[in-house]
Amino acid sequence: MSSTVMNEVLKDLVTQYQRTIDPEVFEKILRRVDRLVYRVAHQLRRIPYYHYLRSENINDLYQTGVVGIYKAILKIPAGENPEKIPVWFVAYIKNEILTSFPRPHSVHLSQLEEVWIPAKEEDLVHENADVCLEGVFKKMLDDKVVTEEEVELLRLNKIRGLSMEAIGKMKGVCRDTIQSRIHRALARIQHRVRMLDLDPSDCIPS
Repeated sequence: MSSTVMNEVLKDLVTQYQRTIDPEVFEKILRRVDRLVYRVAHQLRRIPYYHYLRSENINDLYQTGVVGIYKAILKIPAGENPEKIPVWFVAYIKNEILTSFPRPHSVHLSQLEEVWIPAKEEDLVHENADVCLEGVFKKMLDDKVVTEEEVELLRLNKIRGLSMEAIGKMKGVCRDTIQSRIHRALARIQHRVRMLDLDPSDCIPS
């Protein structure tokens, strides 16, 4: 069965569950996305920033991811393109796992290039910076370099790891709009960071 056909079947099951809230239908959906939940959990454990998840039982991460599947099903619009259903599931699986198993330590700005920052944004990284990412966001917000809305988008993308497309779905706007807002905010942060000697005291826990 091709991925297109599989997604269409999945979309039909999602629509059926939204209409009936039938546990048996949910089980059918889960059987079709079972591997996806495990794959996302394993992928998160391989990302350096989320290394702490390696100490968690994979089955616990899986069960948490299943909750994300349930929440995604309830949010997927009735007319959604079947090809986008997996995008919704991945976004909600990741968000549920990362919300339920939060990182216990701060992330440092010097770690960003490896994990999150594309090459064209690498100027944001100070080679010897000892400043956590949340601290940078707080500093930029306090200095009115970025807005609260922009910080929320940056957190979703840079900390939670959600794609711009997934964020756009959550916010009800297209991917290009989210990409534009994030890139504009990063450009202002880059300019500000070059002008500041940020101190570790600006950090707050992630």
